[in-house]
Amino acid sequence: MIRFATKIALFTAPFFVAYTANLLFWNYKAGDLSRTGYYYQNPRPMGEAGREIGEDPFRWTTHFPKKLKGHQIEIMVFGDSFSRIPYSYANNLAKHIHPRILQNKAIPVTNNQLHELESMIESSFFDSVHVETVLLELYELPLVHRTLQERMARKWEDLVIQKPILNDSFIIPRPMFFSEATVLGPLINLTDALGFGHPFTETKKIELTNHYLFHPEREIDHVICHRNNFDRHPRANNPELLGQYHARMEAIGAELEKYGTKFILMIVPGKASLYREVAVHPEEIPMPAVFDFLPAQNPVHYTVVPTLRVLRAQLGNIPELYYYDDTHWAPNGSRVISDYLIDSVLYRSTSHDSLATAH
Repeated sequence: MIRFATKIALFTAPFFVAYTANLLFWNYKAGDLSRTGYYYQNPRPMGEAGREIGEDPFRWTTHFPKKLKGHQIEIMVFGDSFSRIPYSYANNLAKHIHPRILQNKAIPVTNNQLHELESMIESSFFDSVHVETVLLELYELPLVHRTLQERMARKWEDLVIQKPILNDSFIIPRPMFFSEATVLGPLINLTDALGFGHPFTETKKIELTNHYLFHPEREIDHVICHRNNFDRHPRANNPELLGQYHARMEAIGAELEKYGTKFILMIVPGKASLYREVAVHPEEIPMPAVFDFLPAQNPVHYTVVPTLRVLRAQLGNIPELYYYDDTHWAPNGSRVISDYLIDSVLYRSTSHDSLATAH
């Protein structure tokens, strides 16, 4: 019996050591890239940036009033997690728009944004509710793939989130002992220490020429990105498919114009697309064509937000545009975008001067 117990102890001891190492060195509540990449060394956790700024209560709503007919919505955002996270550009818009303009209005956010917008156009929604501006926010990397997907026709009532999203609604559970993290955590950090990178995860490091992009007083010589930033599908830069995408946006914009609604398209750059400008090896990072292609088509029925150009202009001037350890814009990046939207897109042709200076 003692010999059997000894064998069991010898067999399980390495797993206990590995699990303890994870508990001590791995912040499983950090940014999504650090979390899925099992990074023990994290020089700038995303939670640190949030604590420095303070709480960011949501100011927009994701539910509609009971009486829809005749209701007015100033800005309706169709977006993904970039529109819904704390400190998002959408939250900044809601905070900086003048209160009297927001009276009896809301800024709802929905899921599966492209197809949902088209479904709502085909339904009676825009007949019942006046929307001044529709902002469609899409992530760069799956852009063409999502455009080519088939869409299921649904009633718009089924597409709208009925309850507000709270800041603490996304809870990450502690990793269990019997999980892949117990093995992968120590193994991945060992291979990284030996110079082999992170071969067992979907993350990859970009070495940077500027080491102060994430904190003015903290030297960080790299940034973590998802591997899909490097393995760009050939269709993403296919001119014919991008042309189809442009035609689809024009069709959406033309339909919205019938209701007196302005249509804004905002494509979020992949993290590597921005930091390619300051990468030690930029040739390893494919350059997306969509940011130059769409404006070159001179859109008639929609406005393209030059997100990549706007962020590039502030790279090196404003720290931490993206979180170091996460896919998303940091509060500074979101504010750069929301400021541009307020100053140059939403109110450039109106008399909302107070909005452009209310930062």
